[in-house]
Amino acid sequence: MAKATAFGISFDSQTERDRYLVLRSLADSGTIRDLEVQPGPFTLVDRFRDQWGKAWRAVKYTPDFAYTAPDGVRVVEEVKPDSRKARSWGREVQVKLKLLAQAHPDWRVRV
Repeated sequence: MAKATAFGISFDSQTERDRYLVLRSLADSGTIRDLEVQPGPFTLVDRFRDQWGKAWRAVKYTPDFAYTAPDGVRVVEEVKPDSRKARSWGREVQVKLKLLAQAHPDWRVRV
């Protein structure tokens, strides 16, 4: 995947950079507010020790973007080249998005 930059920010792909440029334009016009690039990380599952003494690390997730929509709802976005091909971006991301949506039911999670 080719890295890309805009306004001194490095992005994992040109698709992610292009989405940032759209979101930044919306933020500059006042349509959305509180735009953040890679906010978090959000803790989805706290660290714990199981009944046999094994320590499990916390599960954390850092989405690509977060912002407040015109209706006041917090939106968290994960950018993928083709969201119709969910299998191509891995079960881990899919599970983390589900856990994020469950942990923050008042947020809108978008891919």
